[in-house]
Amino acid sequence: MKKIIFLLFTLLVAAIVRGQGVTLKIYNRTGCELDSVVMGRTYIGHIAKDSVKVIEKMKELTVQGDMPLRLPAGIANGRKTRAFTAECATKSKTVNSGTYSVDLIVKEDANVLRMEWRPHVTEKPKK
Repeated sequence: MKKIIFLLFTLLVAAIVRGQGVTLKIYNRTGCELDSVVMGRTYIGHIAKDSVKVIEKMKELTVQGDMPLRLPAGIANGRKTRAFTAECATKSKTVNSGTYSVDLIVKEDANVLRMEWRPHVTEKPKK
């Protein structure tokens, strides 16, 4: 009887531990289709205009506050964006559980297109 209880307890713990991970919800607030989006070494792929891409069960995510530290890059309306690294990693940490929601925007400075994270807002920002 003790062996059966131990086996059930072990299976329950394994199911709980295996289910943990990081979930990242990316809200496309760029106003355009995005393709070949990457964040560091993580391939995100296509994100349709005004949609949400959910990445579940990531083993870990490096964040600064509530924002991913790695900035995204990809193709926005047929134009390749430049990959930038975060300027400062002070107070960054690597997390292995939790849910993070971010808005993805595109900025253009001096003819250079880049993607950035913003804190998620529940309504689409007015331009």
